[in-house]
Amino acid sequence: MTNNISKLQYLICSLFLILLITGVFSTEAYAISYTVRTLYFIPTGKVASKTDFSQLMKDTQQVYRDEMIRHGFGDKTFKLETDAAGEVIVHHLKGKHNAEYYRTNTLNKTGAELPRTLTVRNNINVIFYAGMNSFEASLAFGGALMDGERGNDAYGGIACIPEDLADDRPLFGVIAHELGHAFGLMHNFIQDGNSYLMGYGDGVLHEHEARWLSKNHYFNDNHVFNLAPAIEVRPLEAVRQQRITISLFIQDPDGLHQIQFVLSKKLRSKVFAWKYLEGNIAEIDITVDRSMLAQDNFFKIYLMDTLGNCKIIEHQYVLPDPVLLQTVQKNPNLNNTDEQVEETEQVEETKVVVEKPIENPKSVKEKHKLTTLWANLKRQM
Repeated sequence: MTNNISKLQYLICSLFLILLITGVFSTEAYAISYTVRTLYFIPTGKVASKTDFSQLMKDTQQVYRDEMIRHGFGDKTFKLETDAAGEVIVHHLKGKHNAEYYRTNTLNKTGAELPRTLTVRNNINVIFYAGMNSFEASLAFGGALMDGERGNDAYGGIACIPEDLADDRPLFGVIAHELGHAFGLMHNFIQDGNSYLMGYGDGVLHEHEARWLSKNHYFNDNHVFNLAPAIEVRPLEAVRQQRITISLFIQDPDGLHQIQFVLSKKLRSKVFAWKYLEGNIAEIDITVDRSMLAQDNFFKIYLMDTLGNCKIIEHQYVLPDPVLLQTVQKNPNLNNTDEQVEETEQVEETKVVVEKPIENPKSVKEKHKLTTLWANLKRQM
């Protein structure tokens, strides 16, 4: 009996070691290789052109590599789906409808026709549309799926680009811009003399964008999927006549990397603040002009840990009342004593309104509610 128990214990221990060695119990997912695919979607009535999409994608890949090197993050860029000879694979797909059909609700309509093998769960699809020059709401668009907050590996994305751009913009620059959205970069309209790729330019990344990509899953291998950072957003506070402070508490046992604050008025997804992070716990205070937050009733927070795991939240808010400024005049009955107050002195009285639920809200979640995976990916130019 004792010998049988010993043999059983030995078998259990051996099995455990085998599983441990093979990585079954590990949180690391070495088998996943986040890849950017190239698709050429041809609506009925359109003919495939001779556009060299392979070279366009390679050129875009090189731009990102050059920018990562320039910012000091080394020889990093995204992977393209290639064949055994190293040539970029371009998937030719024939649509079931004409071009006008795909101009509206493009994501849902295109997604319904893509084969399951072209999932965007952990890949990015760059889709070029033959013979089209724009979509209903934008020239082109791209977006990211970052669903790693529960510890999974869903970091996909999409970029939809008409082959014949309406305003003759260079196709190359549009590809790089929309791919940036698929990597989790937002619009950047900083005016400091540079022509930023995520603004109106064609080839320059801001430092905070390159730093974000330095931990991005598409720019790294050997991924570890743990829970994304935890965020506590506190009530907004009015600190001066036209200023608002956003306060957060964040933590992550894997280490914090970077946080971005994004306004999404009309889905333009503009970054209005960011911070570089270190350590496992951080208190964040961001003070901005009241007019900026008055544009909408929500903003988004993009938070990344040192392993590249992300969390995205939409925070709804009610702006607190402005700080009231009271002018205290001289008291004519007083002589020049210590009790006299200078005529121009102003006393700030802070009046803070705690955030309240919005009654009968036209919820952001309703406005942007997902009916499919594709709807979640939509970001406009």
